[in-house]
Amino acid sequence: MNISALSRGAVASAVLGLTLAACGSSASSSTSSTTATTSSGNAAAVAAAASYVQSLEQRPTTFSVPSLPSKPPTGKSIDFMACGVPVCQSFANVVKDAAAAVGWSVKVVQLGGTPQTVAAGYDQAVRDNPAGVIGSGGFPPSLMSNQLQQLAAEHVPVVLVDVASPGNAAGAILTSATQAEYGKEIGSWILANSKGKNAHVAIMTSPATPIYSATHQAIQQALSSCVSCSVSTYSFPFTAIGTTLPTNVVTYLTSHPSVNYLFFDFSNEADGVPAALQAAGLAGKVKIATTDTTSTETGYLKAGQESVAAAIPWPEMLWGAVNVVLRANMNLPLGPGLSVTFPTMLFTGSNVLQGSGSEPPALVANFQSIYKTAWHVG
Repeated sequence: MNISALSRGAVASAVLGLTLAACGSSASSSTSSTTATTSSGNAAAVAAAASYVQSLEQRPTTFSVPSLPSKPPTGKSIDFMACGVPVCQSFANVVKDAAAAVGWSVKVVQLGGTPQTVAAGYDQAVRDNPAGVIGSGGFPPSLMSNQLQQLAAEHVPVVLVDVASPGNAAGAILTSATQAEYGKEIGSWILANSKGKNAHVAIMTSPATPIYSATHQAIQQALSSCVSCSVSTYSFPFTAIGTTLPTNVVTYLTSHPSVNYLFFDFSNEADGVPAALQAAGLAGKVKIATTDTTSTETGYLKAGQESVAAAIPWPEMLWGAVNVVLRANMNLPLGPGLSVTFPTMLFTGSNVLQGSGSEPPALVANFQSIYKTAWHVG
């Protein structure tokens, strides 16, 4: 293994999207910024956004994965580090399927959602000394810097996905986030849906997930041509997800009556919100947008309780992470694996895709065959 290849912070053009970092402050706060233009020339921007959104509502059919020079060696193992929210848990079987395709096995290590549990999970990976580690959740490398150094010393490739600030994570393959792309998609949808005026967006976010700051910036940028529009931010602790957050959202909307769009950083944050809005008589007042989807949010989309989700191609990206581990084990350049351009799509109630069981849906139907062909096992 050429460990220098693992320490150069290689950048992917698109990789896994869900993030979860150390639990943040328990305080909730709201700040506002207004984006507006007095120009009547925003019609072109609205038309461009509508065309872009229309293209994203079509299901993609393919993408390209550079081939390995030969079939990978068999009989090795990967530690998959699963963060503590439901969508991360659903990743495990996808990674297992990818590994099984080349005769490898996967051990799932639970990371929870605190600095202590994350460090303990990576301690386990150090003890396991697998052929590779794939870390989900977007945790800052600083939480497991000692463990990353130990894994690097043992020449174990570590693929950390969606890290907000790479820092000096020795030995890790640091992949960049694509959150700005998802923000552009959601912001464009809001611009088109509002016809470019009077869109008042509340971004619901937690300090536990700092990586979504790029999403927020992209949403605001996409709305820069929106007439008399505003973007505000509501901050909540990670522990509020699925517990007090639905009630907190109702309280926020009551005190901010102009808000007509809600954006949640990732799908599980919206759990329970539609029911709370319905009970408060606010269901028809706001439109909900988020990134990714699980079975719960798929139901929301189909019922019209959620308007749109920037689909994240989890299966394609998780197989992509395995692909990078394979390249590292075969002493191949990592660039071709890290530069794969993954498919994109916007989910609505009329086109949302359903995964198998609890697994997230693939955007490209034959994605497994694409990887198997590239790996010489198909």
